[in-house]
Amino acid sequence: MSLEVMLLIAVVFVHTGSDAHNILVAVSHPGVSHFKSYENLFLCLAKKGHNVTVISHFPQKKLIRNYRDISIREDIPYRGLMDMNSSFKYDILGIKIQKLLLQFAVQSCESMKHINFQKFVKENNQFDLVIINEFSNLCYRGQKV
Repeated sequence: MSLEVMLLIAVVFVHTGSDAHNILVAVSHPGVSHFKSYENLFLCLAKKGHNVTVISHFPQKKLIRNYRDISIREDIPYRGLMDMNSSFKYDILGIKIQKLLLQFAVQSCESMKHINFQKFVKENNQFDLVIINEFSNLCYRGQKV
């Protein structure tokens, strides 16, 4: 989903009366840039009174009203930002970059096995809007890698 479409949806939800909506956000990619690029949108929706549930590897450091984290972060050290200059110095056929993307896809799909995700799935939740950040897989839409 493009940023423009997400912003349009957010504007509609923010300006449609005083009813709070239940919004589910799934950002399964383990790269922080994929989370940070939309984090302000999620926080603003919560600030406007909407109930926002966010599944990600990057839970908030403090509790935020109307914002619920479902952390799928594993207890492995975060390596920080990836050096994209060295990451793209791969062979001409792009085989190594494809392997890197496949690793991201597998890690994203594996996050569905996380205990917090499994507990969440068993809850009786209902959402008015679902926002999914798809990078290298469609697992959160039900498609296998």
